[in-house]
This record gives sequence, structure tokens and C-alpha cells, in this order.
Amino acid sequence: MLVDKKLIENNEALRLSNIQCFGIIFKSSEDVKLILLFAIKLDRLRSLSMNLEPLFQCRRLSKLKLIGPIKEYPHQSHHILKFLPPSIVKLTLRFSELTHDPMGVLERLPCLTILNLQGFAYEGRKMICSANGFPQLDSLCMDYAKNLEV
Repeated sequence: MLVDKKLIENNEALRLSNIQCFGIIFKSSEDVKLILLFAIKLDRLRSLSMNLEPLFQCRRLSKLKLIGPIKEYPHQSHHILKFLPPSIVKLTLRFSELTHDPMGVLERLPCLTILNLQGFAYEGRKMICSANGFPQLDSLCMDYAKNLEV
């Protein structure tokens, strides 16, 4: 569903009172907060899918916690986390179930100092970091990476 703030403003959202699964593609970053606040109010909501692209426009965002599966598309030409804003200082991924190595994208975040990969954030076997990656990283926490080879 392609949504913007008109979904809320025109009371069109009232027709969605029994919805349990909701997929969102935001038209602009300004709509993100308004629509997500509405989604929380949907008492029956069990599943929420949204694109991460508008996050890139949140240039002042410094802390981000993403909990739950992040859908990756097998034929996409870039990593799904490519849209994280470069201003991120602390990132937590929990239960993300990523199958593509996220380190190539994460190591290029210039301000990242704390990275928490928790509870099955990554399900692959290998993670590769370059010698010049993670220029500011002070803390890396990984747990429950059951498939990771040491």
C-alpha cells in the first residue's frame, strides 16, 4: 500500500480498523512518524512491512533500533540496509534474520560507534569487514549468530 498523511487526515484510516497485516511504502520522510503512530493504534495489527528508504532522509537520526525480520529481496542490486543515514551513531538489529552480510554497508557508516547485532540479526555463515571499515566503532555486540563460522 502506498500511503501518505492523507490516509490519516481524511479519516480513510478508520476503514482499516480490522487490519492485521500492513505493508507501507512512504511517499516522504515527513509521513513516517504520523503513519507509524497510527499503525501502533491499530489494535489488531500483527505484521508490519515497510521500506527503509525514507530513513536515509532523516539526516539527524543518531540512534536506531530495528526489531523483527527485515525482508531482503533476492534480486536487488544493493543491501537492504543501504538506506541507513550516515548520521547513525548507535544501531541495534534484533531478530532481523538477514541472510546477506550487512558488514559491507555498516562499515561505511562514518559515525557508527556502537553496533548491536542481537538475537538472530544475521543468519549467514560469514561476515567480512574491510581493513578501513568502521572508522569510529568502539563497541560491537553480537549474540545468537548460530550459523556464523568462527
